[in-house]
Amino acid sequence: DRDFNEVIRVAYWINADNPIGAVANVVPDLFYTASVGYGSSSNGLTIRQTKLSAFSRPAQLISVADGLYAGRQRDNRIGSTNSRIGYRHVGSEGGSANAVFADGHVSPMAGRTFPRGLGGKNDPTQVREENANAKPSVYADPERALGL
Repeated sequence: DRDFNEVIRVAYWINADNPIGAVANVVPDLFYTASVGYGSSSNGLTIRQTKLSAFSRPAQLISVADGLYAGRQRDNRIGSTNSRIGYRHVGSEGGSANAVFADGHVSPMAGRTFPRGLGGKNDPTQVREENANAKPSVYADPERALGL
């Protein structure tokens, strides 16, 4: 009714353990934060706050990005079904999102190289490579979470 003809994504995506749908296992301190209180899960645990001591590489840990809402780190690439991140900035990789890291710095992240999480149709070998070797990661401790 005000002659707007485009949808502008102005929300954010937060890197959080946010189980969606089926019952899941709770893995403490897996991502930047978590939906505290979820549980009891299939392994009998309840999600608690992520401890700062869990951050093995705060300068590479993505905490927040331009996007839609929390959860599903696996669905964050341009072209993936139900992508949680809105790549609304012009970029050579098909668009980019501004990402805030756990140490407080901000950097653009290309939509085709944003690191994914395990699950769904994501190839575990590719996910490990995307989150390894001092690259940006969605995991609080990628080496522990991915067995690197």
